[in-house]
Amino acid sequence: MNWDVPFVGHPSMASGELASLVAKPENWKKVYAIGYKSCSYDGAGKLPPKSADLVARLTKANIALNDTLLWWVAGGIDCIELIAKAVAESGSTDSAGIIKYWNTLSTYPGYFGNYRFSPTEHNGYLTEEIVMSEASTAKDGTFALAPGYA
Repeated sequence: MNWDVPFVGHPSMASGELASLVAKPENWKKVYAIGYKSCSYDGAGKLPPKSADLVARLTKANIALNDTLLWWVAGGIDCIELIAKAVAESGSTDSAGIIKYWNTLSTYPGYFGNYRFSPTEHNGYLTEEIVMSEASTAKDGTFALAPGYA
């Protein structure tokens, strides 16, 4: 058919053992998944420093990342830390105190990325943290940025 178009999809389509299911490596060229800056490596194979440190710590603790996605781990850590910090700062587990603290966060540097909250914006995760990844480049639950990203 000579069909030569990119295939773009959900982050899970690039996770875990999917690479072993692809019959020919060339069939995975031009396949891209939604990714995240914090969990993407550049053309030199380098992750952002905070993510590289996290991968090194997880590797040292014998936690395998080759069958998962780093952003799942990073997001889990951030959730726990954001809640723990809010409880510590507010002095309570009361939702009003947690929300009040979060609404003061104009920038919160997590492992998954940067977060921002305000009284009118509760999404938290910034859309500029979202990128495209090359699905065939999995390494320690991370991926190379798709072409076009610096």
